[in-house]
Amino acid sequence: MEGAHDAQEAVRELTAIADPVKPHLTIDTPLRRALAGALEQIGGLVPAYQAMASVFEGRDATVAEEFTALCTTHMVRLRAVGLLRRQLDVELRAGNQRAAVRAAGQDADALFDNWCAEAEAYLVAEAYPLGDLVAVQVEAALAVARLLDSEAE
Repeated sequence: MEGAHDAQEAVRELTAIADPVKPHLTIDTPLRRALAGALEQIGGLVPAYQAMASVFEGRDATVAEEFTALCTTHMVRLRAVGLLRRQLDVELRAGNQRAAVRAAGQDADALFDNWCAEAEAYLVAEAYPLGDLVAVQVEAALAVARLLDSEAE
């Protein structure tokens, strides 16, 4: 399943940036713990996607299933690289100008830009006109009101 591969690749790319710079980080922020949790979350997607593969065996995934798998991977990896970028920015602003921190920041920025472009390319959809959505909601509310009114009589 494509989602499992994307999740594994995301963990690999993020840890390739985050692990070498860990010894050089000096500011203990919640971002560091959040990043560790985000990496764990992404890693947890791999067995979930692999378990879903047996469900899909012999049939194509529905559009909703495919969208959910790919959209979830885009979301969690962008969240994780965003946390990494913020942690590295905190370090730099606090005066931690070590070459490893600066290089990791540049790598994280490049990865973020790349993943944003991939997400934007995949998540192309036209928004429904707001008026149409409101009209459907109003019609549904009126239908329920009519039903309740008819039952009360």
